[in-house]
Amino acid sequence: MYRSCEGGRSPRDLTALLLGTVVGERNQAQREIARACGQLAEMAAKIATGDHRPTFPDGEGEDGEGAKDAKEAHPGRAPGRA
Repeated sequence: MYRSCEGGRSPRDLTALLLGTVVGERNQAQREIARACGQLAEMAAKIATGDHRPTFPDGEGEDGEGAKDAKEAHPGRAPGRA
């Protein structure tokens, strides 16, 4: 049979633990990719319908405030774009 590694776990136990971790990381990455794809689809739909207004996650720019600051921070660039 197998000899114990440090901590009393066999190589088979450690392999199972590693495999479980890798599968978990893969699943998390797939969820994040699916979420990003959904966000991109929403943005594409807005562009396709002609809704080209920039959106600000913190509510900035809704009443016109902050747009001047954005122009000053990046001359020649549209507000909300890097």
